[in-house]
Amino acid sequence: MPSGVSRLEANSIGDLARQMDLEPAALAATVGRYNEAVVGGRFDHTKLDGCRTRGLTPEKTNWAQRIDTPPYFGYPLRPGITFTYLGVKVDERAALMMTGGTPSRNIVAAGRSWQVNILGQVILPDSA
Repeated sequence: MPSGVSRLEANSIGDLARQMDLEPAALAATVGRYNEAVVGGRFDHTKLDGCRTRGLTPEKTNWAQRIDTPPYFGYPLRPGITFTYLGVKVDERAALMMTGGTPSRNIVAAGRSWQVNILGQVILPDSA
């Protein structure tokens, strides 16, 4: 992971969920469903190995391994818009402009999303 990204570690899925401010029962159920879906093959990270899942959408077709041996690790990340195709429209303070023409109170543009000045713009709906 890049520097500045903290790694969380726990000896149970429930403990990891609590550290990540997630519902422990929900995360444990999700991991349990995944583990039950893992079938067959002999794990080999150097080639397509057939270690897959059945019954999940989407299916994992190779390199599936059960998540059942501690310690468990989590990385708290924050989402971002990586590609905006033709940029976004912003006001003078870099706030994204919403469909109704008002600036967003909590979404700002940075980096390549400023290409709007050259290529065009995207207007977000007011619910964003």
